Amino acid sequence: MKENGADVLVQARLKVAAGKISEIDTTVVRNRDEGMIFRPDGLKTASPAMSVTPDKSLLNARQEMIDLASRYPNGLKVGSFLKSDAQFAADAYRLENGQLMAGPGCTFIPGCADIKGQGLPTLAGIIYKVGAVDEEQGIVWLRMSFGPGSLMGKEGTLMVWEMFKIYGGQIHAVEAVMETAPLGTSFGWDL
Repeated sequence: MKENGADVLVQARLKVAAGKISEIDTTVVRNRDEGMIFRPDGLKTASPAMSVTPDKSLLNARQEMIDLASRYPNGLKVGSFLKSDAQFAADAYRLENGQLMAGPGCTFIPGCADIKGQGLPTLAGIIYKVGAVDEEQGIVWLRMSFGPGSLMGKEGTLMVWEMFKIYGGQIHAVEAVMETAPLGTSFGWDL
């Protein structure tokens, strides 16, 4: 989106009950200071991987999708997607605020092309909640607070909306909008 002529990253969550909007949650990231990473040019169009409509035979049950997506924050908690047995497809990738951070073609840091085996920080204080699940499109949306240590030496936490494209028992894509926030910042809603 544009704000005063400048690119900004925007995430919005609507809770709909009885056909009416009962909650609105937004995240707006205007620059690198607000999001640690800021590449809005990497989000100009919908990504092909997130736009795939999986064949019905490949769709996982709702709880299976949540369990597969949960292996991601559980991997961050222990510092390894190998230890959490995250199930990534061979071409899986991760975008954070528009920057390719893992998967094929990643050059951000050494080893980032291997999404499952890449080095990770140990974020023992990470917490998360399921924000939404789209069983027909194979999408799980998690709201996370990465906790202490997530801002690389700075005080605070990364507050993250992370979307996972899941089908065939694997995570095919991970895309996130994240912003820095003070430690203890609440999600502002309960599910």
